[in-house]
Amino acid sequence: MNISGYVLVFSVNSRKSFDIVQVIHDKILDQTGKHEVPCVIVGNKADLRMERVVSVEQGKALADKWGAKYVDASAKENQYVKDVFEGIIQQIEKAEGGTTEKSCVVS
Repeated sequence: MNISGYVLVFSVNSRKSFDIVQVIHDKILDQTGKHEVPCVIVGNKADLRMERVVSVEQGKALADKWGAKYVDASAKENQYVKDVFEGIIQQIEKAEGGTTEKSCVVS
């Protein structure tokens, strides 16, 4: 398959899901044979502030380590969901050398 980028989502109230995202990223690198792939890491359920176990700083640190973008979002409250799709498009374009050809649209 020709996959251009990845959106890796974890729940901010689950350390296990954060750890699994890291395993999935490693598997993607193994499968593609690349050292870096365009991706956005999403900390979902940001509306659960009192139950949060993975901080924004931890999510951003992981994204920085991978050269990815981080978005703290809430699908339930529709917060920053559009930013996820805009972010993956930016990451893909960056990986492709800033191409101006548009093959997908976020609306």
